[in-house]
Order: sequence, then C-alpha cells, then structure tokens
Amino acid sequence: MIWLSVNFDVFIVNLLRLCYEKILLLTSVNLRGDYPRLQPSIQLISSNPRNTAVTIRGLGSVIGLTNDGLESGVGFYVDDVYYARPGSAMVDLLDIERVEVLRGPQGTLFGKNTTAGALNLSTAAPTFTPEGKAELTLGEDGYTQGKAIISGALVADKVAGRLAVSSTRRDGTVKNVTNGAKQNDTNSQALRGQLLIEASPVVKIKLSADYAYQDPNANTQVFVRYGATKRSAASQFPALATALNYKVASENPYDRLVDVNSPIQARQILKGTSAKVDWDLGDFSFTSISAIRAWDWTPQNDRDYTALAVRTKSNNPSQQDQWSQEFRLSSNGSSDFD
Repeated sequence: MIWLSVNFDVFIVNLLRLCYEKILLLTSVNLRGDYPRLQPSIQLISSNPRNTAVTIRGLGSVIGLTNDGLESGVGFYVDDVYYARPGSAMVDLLDIERVEVLRGPQGTLFGKNTTAGALNLSTAAPTFTPEGKAELTLGEDGYTQGKAIISGALVADKVAGRLAVSSTRRDGTVKNVTNGAKQNDTNSQALRGQLLIEASPVVKIKLSADYAYQDPNANTQVFVRYGATKRSAASQFPALATALNYKVASENPYDRLVDVNSPIQARQILKGTSAKVDWDLGDFSFTSISAIRAWDWTPQNDRDYTALAVRTKSNNPSQQDQWSQEFRLSSNGSSDFD
C-alpha cells in the first residue's frame, strides 16, 4: 500500500516548493485541475457532475454515462465520510487540511468500492485558539471570489467551533442574442460548520454540517461550422436552415454569440451532516462515524444549440441520498494484539 500526503498550501504558493508545512486556512481543492497536476496517476473525467469518473492508474468506472446505480472503483472520502457519487464532490471543497492519495486496492482499511484506490480528504478541525482569515479575489468578466474562516473556543476547554464560507461568481462569457442574457457564467456558494466537543479526557465528539450550491446559467456552445454528411445537398445544414429562414447568430465563434431559445441550467445542491466519536480505551480506540448526505443534480440543456425548435430540452437529473454508519476498533500502538 502506498500512502502519499499532498500539501495544497505549497501547491498554490509555489509548485516548486512542495514540502510538509502548515497549510493555509483558506485553501480549497479543485478536483478537475489540482489533483492531476500533483498526481499524474489520477485522472478525472467530467463533462458535468453526473458524468464524472475518477480513475487511478487507469482503473475505475464511468458512472453516469454507464449507469447511475454503479459506484466508483475509486473511493472518495471527506472527513472519513464516503461520497458514493464522484459528482457529489464537484464543488469547491473548502478548508481542506490535507489530501491523501492511496493507490491500489484499499479494501482492508476503507471497505468496498476501493478496488482502484482511494482519495481521503481531511478538513481543518476546530481550534480552541482563536483564528480567522478572509480572502478576496477579483478578475475579468466580473469574477469575484470571497472566502472566510473563523475558529475558536465556544466553551473554554470543552467546545470549539469552526465556520468556513466561500462564494464565487463570474459573468457569462457568451451573449444570447435571443434574450440578451450572458450565458456560461459561474455562480457557486459553499458553507461548512464544525463543533468539537471534549466530552472527557478520553472522549471527543466532532459534529459537522456542510452545504454547497451551484446554479450557473450554463451551458451552451457557439457555432463554429457545419460538417457535411453523405446526404443530398437539400438535406445539408445550409439548405435546411434556408428553408426554415434561420441564420446562426454568428459564423465567427470569436464573436461569442449564441441564440438558444430555451432555459439552460446546471444546478447542483450538495449537503450533509456527520458525527464522529473518538473514545480512547487505553490499548485500543473506538471510533463511530455517522453521516447523512444528499446530492441533487438538476441540469437542462437546449440540445440543438440554436433558435430552432429541434430539441429544446434535454436533461438527465440525478438525485442521491445516503446514510452511512461505521464503527472502528484499532490498537493504540504495540500490544499483544495490533
């Protein structure tokens, strides 16, 4: 088994200075871009959240394109909670402390659905020492991203809390001449709250809740050119468009003009709660992890990508609810039974 820990603070600051040191509180992880750069053995295939697949060393399974009921061959865990659908992780994962990439079968420690490996993410835990941080990023096309984290004691030496929030917005990059709207924009928010309860010197309880929301006015495509088929000239796109008195918004894709005539959306809601109890029994530790999660993916596309009424609505929504309960009993070092 190979256990590799990746520090994303150093990745963001300087790719050439990868080392183990304290991570920035505001670091968020982007599955599509960050993972493959640091770990070439990982591949993320994603045309949208539903059609997302993670493979390690080329092994895994394609979920949505094959069957929504299939589970991935690469296990995905956040704070020890299993995410049964890779698409449910296609949001900004806020306040990440470390990422562990485990290559090869991991059934011994992680159970089923880890035949190709596992990705294990841990968020920063609440601290009794007060700390906080805020970050604002501005860019072109109205890009605005804000992040904030606050942590500290709520009851001295007994209860600590941590709250992390994030919001990202950007104007659309193409203009719809049908309704004047800018489309293919960005609109996402994320929230995570945690409570750490020191119930006794040997019992710790961590309660977590998170909510992520995405609702961009997306996705559509500009016209580039048509491809001739083996049909007669009367059945080619130019002749059909002329017969319907239709003209594309622009034949130059760099004009960034579209003319779809039905609503498009890529709305996604991800939410969940969990409770982790750690009980030190001396030679052994007992851990209980309880979690409830929900994922709601509601897309809608104008699949003909024109103002023509050919296929004005195409959608394959996915809704998934899960409940999980895990019990662990592990040794605390060298003893007669490890």
